[in-house]
Amino acid sequence: MSEIEEHDIESDEEGKKFRLVVSSAEEAVNIIRDKLGNKARVLSVRQIEGKGLRSILSSPKLEVIITIPTEKQPSTTPAPTSDQTPPLNPLEQSLQSPIKEGDTPADIPPGFEAISDEQAKEITETVAAPPTIPEIKNPKKISSIPTILKKIGFDKDMITSLEAIPEWQNIRKMPVAHALSEISNYLKIEFNNIEKTPIDQRIALIGTPSVGKTTTLCKLLANQVFFQQQKVHVVKLDSDTPNPDDALRVFCDILGVTMHRHVEDISNIPSDEKIYFDIPGFSLTSDKEWDKLKLSLDENNIKTRILILNAAYECDILKKSLLLGKRVDCSHLIFTHLDELVNSTKIWPFIFGSGLNTMYLCHGQNITSDFTEDILNYLLANTFPRQVLTH
Repeated sequence: MSEIEEHDIESDEEGKKFRLVVSSAEEAVNIIRDKLGNKARVLSVRQIEGKGLRSILSSPKLEVIITIPTEKQPSTTPAPTSDQTPPLNPLEQSLQSPIKEGDTPADIPPGFEAISDEQAKEITETVAAPPTIPEIKNPKKISSIPTILKKIGFDKDMITSLEAIPEWQNIRKMPVAHALSEISNYLKIEFNNIEKTPIDQRIALIGTPSVGKTTTLCKLLANQVFFQQQKVHVVKLDSDTPNPDDALRVFCDILGVTMHRHVEDISNIPSDEKIYFDIPGFSLTSDKEWDKLKLSLDENNIKTRILILNAAYECDILKKSLLLGKRVDCSHLIFTHLDELVNSTKIWPFIFGSGLNTMYLCHGQNITSDFTEDILNYLLANTFPRQVLTH
């Protein structure tokens, strides 16, 4: 929101006029109710674009024109007839409520800009129709915490697990912001209580085709070489499934990482140098291939087995992949394609219920970035509104 712009409030018999620019309809509802009270009535809503570079780097905003009726002006709007304007949009409807004494602000609230009747008329006359915006419930009708969690994106099993915690009876009675803050604190505690599995020298990356396994391996190699200044090695582990290595081989050449074709070549590598095994992707329906893979991993003494999961896949596919990962005794998880998710709620059940340690989160294609070891803070920031976490 822009800085407060001070203006003289102009008014006439129709009341005071204000202009507000916000990012969403929900934000408009909350700000108007908090700052202008129940007398506020929306005159128009329109979408506005940024100018110049701002239009590329920022999302469109909503410009809302609001009036505060004088005592002479009725507080309710008659139901429209066939000769009147169309019904109010959801934002306007959500702001219709009875007038209460003392609701009119004494001065310009933060974030609002007072405008004249002429300016308001000019703006409202240019708005052919309000933009389509999601329906917003009256804030006075507070939904239950489980309902809110469901709307955020948590699945039924995760909500049931949260309802079983000892603090739940107190949480469910709290205001929404406090409740979500308490839930985020609970998730922090549970995450920090997960027993950590150590990383061995020999590390295999395992997954189905197209989950981003090779890109993830390149990220790990770049992190080890560029940022940790470690010497690492790559081994191509052959199987009956083709495993092209052109892109990986070129990347290893750029980094100065040796790619070995045979396991026997790494028998004398020092214990402080990591060895990553590149394995072809196996289909979810190829149980025999997964069984052969487990035998190969055991024979080559590969203890750290990282299952790569594409977070954008449906949960049923992720669960099937996880079962196959456990079939080959995977010890860790790495999620890819998190940048394709609206939020991270679907990841939490796998973090807590898989029995595997989450090692990294990948959220883009950039080889030297777009991944994080800070699992907890990334998930929290992409699960709950920022204002809740900073409460």
